[in-house]
Amino acid sequence: MVTAKEKDTNHYNKSTSGASTSPVKISSYAWKVLAVLSLVATTVMYAETMLIPAIPDLIRL
Repeated sequence: MVTAKEKDTNHYNKSTSGASTSPVKISSYAWKVLAVLSLVATTVMYAETMLIPAIPDLIRL
């Protein structure tokens, strides 16, 4: 006889196994959010590496 706990465990193992062949659909909203976050990160990196060190030179102008 299979208990309820064993059924839950078996269901969990089946649903998380790597044998699933159906692809996961990622929404277009998620891609837009990813693009915005990537652009923000790129802008911050540019500011940290190029603009902040140049502030003293810009003040002297």
